[in-house]
This record gives sequence, C-alpha cells and structure tokens, in this order.
Amino acid sequence: MRDLDKQLLEAAEEGDADKVTQLLAQGANPNATTFMKSTPLMKASMGGHVGVVRILLAHGASVVTRHDLAKENVFDFAVQCRQTEVVKALLDHGGAAYANYVLIAATDEDCPEIAEIALGHGADPNAKTTRNGVEYSVIQFAGGKVTEILKAHGATVPKGCLVPILLAGGMLGGFSAVVLCLVSR
Repeated sequence: MRDLDKQLLEAAEEGDADKVTQLLAQGANPNATTFMKSTPLMKASMGGHVGVVRILLAHGASVVTRHDLAKENVFDFAVQCRQTEVVKALLDHGGAAYANYVLIAATDEDCPEIAEIALGHGADPNAKTTRNGVEYSVIQFAGGKVTEILKAHGATVPKGCLVPILLAGGMLGGFSAVVLCLVSR
C-alpha cells in the first residue's frame, strides 16, 4: 500500500478533513483499502465524520466496496454505528438507489431514525429481503418503533402471516429485534 493511501485511511478514521483534502490533492486514492478491504469512506462513516464522508464522496469514493471479513459495505457500517448524518450524506450524494438497502439494514438493527431517513429518500415500506432463500417483507423483521414507522408509511403485513412473534436480540442471526411470521401452507 502506498504511504499516501495509508495516511488517507488514518486521516479518514481520525476525521481530519484538512488532512484528507490535502492527501487527495496529492494523489491519494479515495478507494484505497486495507488488507481487509476497509476503505477511507468506511472508516470515516463509522466514526461519524460526515465532513470527511462528503469530501471522499466528492472525490469518487465508492459506496459498494465490501469489507472482506464482515462482507458489509459503508451503508451497513453507518447504520450499525447509528450515524444518521452519515447515512443522510451517503443517500444525498446519489445513494438514493440504496434507500431500500438502508431501510432493510435499519430494520435489522432496530434503528427507527435511520428507517425514517431511508423512507424519506424513497425506500419502499414494503421492500423485500431474502433470508436463507426465502423472500420476506421488511416489516416481518421490524421491531417496535420501526414497525410503527413502516405502517405509517403504508407497509402492509403480507397475507398468510398469522402470528407475529417478537424475538429478543441475538436469538436469530444477531438481529436486534426480529418479527417472524408463522405462514400457513
């Protein structure tokens, strides 16, 4: 890895907007990656450094690079770290195509503020997600406030969904709150 790129990764993680700007002007790669494929944008996003996020996006940073270990992208990290302003910046910059993805991530993490942001950027309250090869409506995995928000935006519980069962965090695949439906066949 080039020294400029290493410095950029460090400056992004620290939230040093001036240093990030300087390094990019010197030719640092906004899409540089660590050996695990962490990018400057991921590091800035996790730390809530919205100014640095905007600078990196303006210089062509990719929102789709996936971390090797976590298999997640910048949207996942921003949602998990509850970085609402970062999520807004990402979606405002043209990531609105990812609004449904962000809504699903916000549902998985039981984050109502970010669910509202995603819906405000055009996410479908009846968005679909696939788990273990089975398609579900996002409301089937929503808990508490997120369910209320989805319903307020017109989400409907799919037909055949008989009994919602709220499971506390960690019981299934690490979801903070999961609503399963017993489906009649």
